[in-house]
Amino acid sequence: MFDQVAFQFGVFATLATLTFTFTIWILAAVNRLRIESVGILQKPFLHLCKININAIELILGWFPLGSFVKIAGMMEEPLNVDLDTPPITSTDTIPTYEFRSRPIGIKLLVLMTSPLLLILIGLLFLNTTSLPLLEFATTYLNINFFQLPIEAGAPIWDAFYNNPIFLFGSIFLFLGFGNLGNNLGSLLNSKFLTWFFFFLPLSFLLLSLGIFRLIWSTFAWINIGYFLIGGLSTGIIGFLLAILLAKFLPNT
Repeated sequence: MFDQVAFQFGVFATLATLTFTFTIWILAAVNRLRIESVGILQKPFLHLCKININAIELILGWFPLGSFVKIAGMMEEPLNVDLDTPPITSTDTIPTYEFRSRPIGIKLLVLMTSPLLLILIGLLFLNTTSLPLLEFATTYLNINFFQLPIEAGAPIWDAFYNNPIFLFGSIFLFLGFGNLGNNLGSLLNSKFLTWFFFFLPLSFLLLSLGIFRLIWSTFAWINIGYFLIGGLSTGIIGFLLAILLAKFLPNT
């Protein structure tokens, strides 16, 4: 089972999302921001476990594509529509433990460190493989934009299947770029930049298109099982680690 690429994909994808989630959590806790909930794995239709520790709701899902941290004040309050009452414009009335009360430097540190860390880890691991990084990037992008047939990426696909280090680095790199766009979009909450929110997910989709095409061309139902087992087993370990973090990290 451990040599199955689908199993490894589930493990590595979950490790990447756990790294992303725990980095945000630790940085938020160090900067005295209140954590409201932490979700390990996604929970379509149901969750496997839910507990409260130190005023933090910890949720264990079952689908290995994503985790989250909910920080108090992360979402802006709705605009005041009562014309007789002026809107609140001073941050003095916002509790200091809320995300929206902090200066842009702290917001950037909390939200942008984790995706940049994923990108750095991905580049470091890819740089240790025999496939040159520049060759990988140019060939892969040409396949994504249908400038080359999928068969032209045979060295890349072979590396995905036969080199766990290459698979690990690729997953971290792709998820890092995807989350970089999502986190940056959450900071640029402006109607003027609405187009930006559409562009970033689209660019991530284009970046992942080659992987989707490879999965589709080699699809087998048994691989879904391997993927779920790998991701869920790693997620359970991550959930146990989240319990420890909730007990020892400060929560304002």
